[in-house]
Amino acid sequence: MVISTDTVFAIEKPPNPFEDKNLNSKEDAGQVKITTDKKVEKKEFFNPKTITIATSNSSNSVGQVICSLVNYNQHITGFNCIIKPTLGSLQNIDKLNKGEVDFAIAPASLVFDEIQNNKDKDSLAKNYRFVMALNAEILNVLIKKNSKIKSIDDIKNTIIDVGSKDSATYTFLQKILKQKKWTYQDLSGIEYIEHQDKTNALCSGKVNATFIYGVIPNIYVNDIANFCEVKLVPVDDKLINDISSSNDFIIKKAIPGGTYLGSPIDTQTFGSPTLLISSSNTDKLMIYNLVKLIVNNINTLKKIHPIFNLPSLQAIADNKNQIPYHEGSAILFQERNLTP
Repeated sequence: MVISTDTVFAIEKPPNPFEDKNLNSKEDAGQVKITTDKKVEKKEFFNPKTITIATSNSSNSVGQVICSLVNYNQHITGFNCIIKPTLGSLQNIDKLNKGEVDFAIAPASLVFDEIQNNKDKDSLAKNYRFVMALNAEILNVLIKKNSKIKSIDDIKNTIIDVGSKDSATYTFLQKILKQKKWTYQDLSGIEYIEHQDKTNALCSGKVNATFIYGVIPNIYVNDIANFCEVKLVPVDDKLINDISSSNDFIIKKAIPGGTYLGSPIDTQTFGSPTLLISSSNTDKLMIYNLVKLIVNNINTLKKIHPIFNLPSLQAIADNKNQIPYHEGSAILFQERNLTP
């Protein structure tokens, strides 16, 4: 017998820590209470809600890990989970804006930019809520070993692959161009190549450099490095400092030497923490239970995916005082003494 994955099963309703247990504790004067020896406990059952998380190519695996954890523990959380794949982080944010998903995974720097640049007072950008921070993702600039490109300055007049216009990769390229005071005309071309075709594009010489944004180690960078001789291009201090001066979430990061074939020494680059965000009207109990589940299982999650390998547990609650906490997250962080 095959059971459809869409089948919904009723589960016992989990306890709600926000319910006032003393709400009816006061007895009215003269009230007669009848007690019995046996305490009858009534169990309440209900159909769990399904939450949705918008994920891009770089964050699909993160969303799948979170959803697997949630679905295994839906008797504890009271909900199950599915991901909604998109072409990039900007689409993730857009789906949250339109109310098509409950959560979105995106670089903190992009969320910060959305809030700072938004001029529509009624936009959901003003109602983004910080659920939690995850490990940083970074920009990889990959070239062939025999390339004449030595630094970011040398990508001028070359053909660059950035994946998708809706990706964090494309947004980080825009940040570089802005600081260099370059326009798109200063490049020979921009290609939007899907992940499965990136290896052939760089190794065959169709593009001079491939920009890939993601975790360390990155599966796509690794695939290319194992197919042909490539190396990473470092990003200089001045460029990183200039970009970070207008965005608190831009961080400097080194890709450890030996992470990929062809790159035996540390390579400096930059990136941003990854955020799980929601909107202000998302149920606080749902947020509370989700964050609690992840915090309680963080050591196991670290072994499954590098995005959970935070420098400290306190980093999961660090929003740089720039994005409002969701109430459900804030309560859990305060309970665990995680709030910076």
